[in-house]
Parts: sequence; C-alpha cells; structure tokens
Amino acid sequence: MTIIFIIIIITTVCIRLAILCERLCFELRKFA
Repeated sequence: MTIIFIIIIITTVCIRLAILCERLCFELRKFA
C-alpha cells in the first residue's frame, strides 16, 4: 500500500464523518 492510497482512504473517511456530524447537528437543532 502506498502512502497516497492511505491518505485517500483517511480523507474519504473524514469527509463521511463530517457529513454524518452535519446531519446530527441539523437534527439536534430541530429538537432544541
């Protein structure tokens, strides 16, 4: 595995986590 491949995987995971966090924050704001 090359370093570039690892960086791409980490970036993809971070982007997915960021999208999930945004959705959670949006839902929490609705109930708050």
